[in-house]
Amino acid sequence: PPPILPPPPPPPPPPSLPPPTPRHSRALSILINIPMVMPISEVFRQHHRMHHKTLGEPATDVDVPLPEEVAFVGNNTLLKALWLAFNMILLPLRSMHKLPVHVDAFLVANWVTGLGFGALVGYLAPPSLAFLVLSTLNSQGLHPANARQLQRHIFDGEEGRQDPTVPPTYSYYGPGNWLTVNVGYHQEHHDFPRIPWTRLPQLRRMAGKTWYPDSRAFESRGMGTILNFVFNSKISLADFAH
Repeated sequence: PPPILPPPPPPPPPPSLPPPTPRHSRALSILINIPMVMPISEVFRQHHRMHHKTLGEPATDVDVPLPEEVAFVGNNTLLKALWLAFNMILLPLRSMHKLPVHVDAFLVANWVTGLGFGALVGYLAPPSLAFLVLSTLNSQGLHPANARQLQRHIFDGEEGRQDPTVPPTYSYYGPGNWLTVNVGYHQEHHDFPRIPWTRLPQLRRMAGKTWYPDSRAFESRGMGTILNFVFNSKISLADFAH
């Protein structure tokens, strides 16, 4: 009889995603945060998990606008545009208002490096500091790529998209994900927040459209979403995560 061959060796494990430890991850986040001038990486790390755990809960979900924001902005066109334009400032302030901030060496390093870099750039080249600040504001403001900010959890005026039986979270599966590291796969991210963004398309293929149907996703992402939020009188800040 032919010899019995041993089974093939198992495939090598996938390479570990850098960085290898939480401490390295926090240090890398602080480093990446430096050009943004606004030191937010550590506060975001502390508070974003509560957004996942208590989605839509006004007291603890830091993405849900404060009652004062809702009352002041409402569905006013100009105020909605200004609210979105300065969202990068409002979000961390709201976050620190709702939840305590744990102060440690990483938080101090985040603030010292971010503000120190901003002060240095402002001293050496004030126009460069203005460029960095405006770029940071625009990244979470009226830029077409920030349509994700509006599509993740807020009602877009289309009654058919709402489903009271599931959490108010929406995805986007279009080509814009190629430029934003699959950030459009937001339902998948909320279900499995520890899966890297690069592998969320694979997760959706495994789970199938029964679990992640196209009806819970936006077909497009861009300036049209921004304009709809600003000019659509059916949309107000009170519609976030409801």
